Amino acid sequence: MSNVISVIFYIKRARINSKGLCLVICRITYDGRRSEFSTGKYVEPDKWNPNDRTSQHYRPSHLPS
Repeated sequence: MSNVISVIFYIKRARINSKGLCLVICRITYDGRRSEFSTGKYVEPDKWNPNDRTSQHYRPSHLPS
């Protein structure tokens, strides 16, 4: 039996705060069991890239644009 782990980030577009920002959620899946938690970070929904699961306005300097 192989142990498979997956980590993804996504935003909750249905829950936009008063500043117009969405909460970033982290989902960890291990052997088919999921656990989700809030990262405590907020991003603008139109700046979120669902394919890369990143935000355009928050990119560490060591990552390519």
